[in-house]
Amino acid sequence: MKVLCGLILCLLILIQPLMADNKTDAEHLLKNGFDTAINILQNKEIEKYKKIGKINKVISSIFDFKKMAQLSL
Repeated sequence: MKVLCGLILCLLILIQPLMADNKTDAEHLLKNGFDTAINILQNKEIEKYKKIGKINKVISSIFDFKKMAQLSL
């Protein structure tokens, strides 16, 4: 029984990397979003309160804050 449990545990540990998502997609999404936010911040022609709204839209499209709050609980 201990051997069977050990084999199952090893199998689960080895399968985990096979099931991982492609992290380059996530990196690309984050990089584009943060680059957009930085460009908004560096733009001197946009008023301060409009910058906040634009950055909020960019960041909200990247992160699911409701899901993050649920996962933290």
